[in-house]
Amino acid sequence: MSKRDQRQPHPPAMRLTERDVAILQAIYDYRVLSTPQLQTLFFGSLVKTRARLNLLYHHRLIDRKFSGLYFAKMNTPILHVLDRRGADILSQLGTLRHGWHRKSKQVGGFFLEHTLAINTVRVAVVKACQDLGVQLVEWRSENDLKTSYDRVTLPTNTKPTAVIPDGYFVLETPKGLTHFFLELDRATETNAIFKRKVAAYQVYRGSQQVLKRFGTSKFRVLTVTTSAARLKHLVRTTSASKAKHHFWFTTLNEVTPEVMLTNPIWQIPGSVSPQALLTGSGVDA
Repeated sequence: MSKRDQRQPHPPAMRLTERDVAILQAIYDYRVLSTPQLQTLFFGSLVKTRARLNLLYHHRLIDRKFSGLYFAKMNTPILHVLDRRGADILSQLGTLRHGWHRKSKQVGGFFLEHTLAINTVRVAVVKACQDLGVQLVEWRSENDLKTSYDRVTLPTNTKPTAVIPDGYFVLETPKGLTHFFLELDRATETNAIFKRKVAAYQVYRGSQQVLKRFGTSKFRVLTVTTSAARLKHLVRTTSASKAKHHFWFTTLNEVTPEVMLTNPIWQIPGSVSPQALLTGSGVDA
């Protein structure tokens, strides 16, 4: 039996399909995706997912990474990144926006866990929109947002503070376009840093800067964190903000396509009951 990190020298023949190209594009756009995440986006069963990803891997269109320690590789989840042949196909199609190089495959440590968590949220939004018939107008990744961003000056700090969300997306609903900034909190930031982030968003909201960059002066900040205890702490910290009702919180284990948009999984400072992002007629205020 071949090892999971070794390619077959003579893999079975395959014909590249439209779905294969979409998989390559998704892996490129998301940087790294797990097998279950790709199953959610493209397949109905885990068996079919694994079979197709195996072909893409052995034909060198995608590569594999493993979370955890090397000696436990055979028992850790397989993660998928784009490989050179896959990048060549996307380049020919003109969809390789930021280019590709061998270092693009090097993901690990904090970046890996952080990106996978962001992608859990992104996959849930994409799939939920597909299932509900809601249009996902735009998604900007963390990499996209880091290439160009704004800074704001806080009343308590003369040094400008950067506003760089972990993601940004726009939904079109019967009530119009609704803009969201995503923050993935892994409980690694101090309370002071989080307070400064909240203050920065408060200054940024309604400014000409955000209007120029994102086409709106109104948005909600969705923070997805690690635990219920951490969520309570963040909600309590945000309660002092004048714009506290624009900050919504949930935990990563609550985020699935089935509940992401329509179930009351979001806590809002000052609100007794959790809320849903969408209602039957559109987006909650």
